[in-house]
Amino acid sequence: MRASTSRAAALAVLLGALGGVTVEDVKVEFELTGEQALALAQFVKRVRWTEVRQNAVGDDEADLMMDAMNEVAKALAAVGYAPR
Repeated sequence: MRASTSRAAALAVLLGALGGVTVEDVKVEFELTGEQALALAQFVKRVRWTEVRQNAVGDDEADLMMDAMNEVAKALAAVGYAPR
């Protein structure tokens, strides 16, 4: 992972793209079917940084995206969706 200053720079780029929106930690809650949860768990397990990077503005943004996907994977694992 990159230094926090790089993360801050990536966040600044994202905020600029969003028109200066302020960003705070958020808690996201939603319901999925079992099939959706399993498919999402498989996706976050299989997707790699290089694939994420293709859809990011830069390396730092890709790192932030991967961090978020890791949190999704942890949340899915906590409710029993942790494919091997």
